[in-house]
Amino acid sequence: MLGVLADTHDRDLKKLWIDVLARHLSAVKRANIIVFTVLQALRQIDEPVFEGVQSLSAADIERNVSEANRYLKRHGIIIPG
Repeated sequence: MLGVLADTHDRDLKKLWIDVLARHLSAVKRANIIVFTVLQALRQIDEPVFEGVQSLSAADIERNVSEANRYLKRHGIIIPG
């Protein structure tokens, strides 16, 4: 649905885009804190979660997602996207 609306190039939808962006960015940040906590918990039980340099903080979203994807892939779980 959002893709169809984006294709309209309608400036009147600016408030919608801002609201959607704020809501989903907030959700990504909350989810990343969970991902980071789980990665740290796995590391603390000696699971090989981090390849190379480990994540430095919950703010390191890209590294946390990348490490989580690699870890799950090693366990046969592939998350699309």
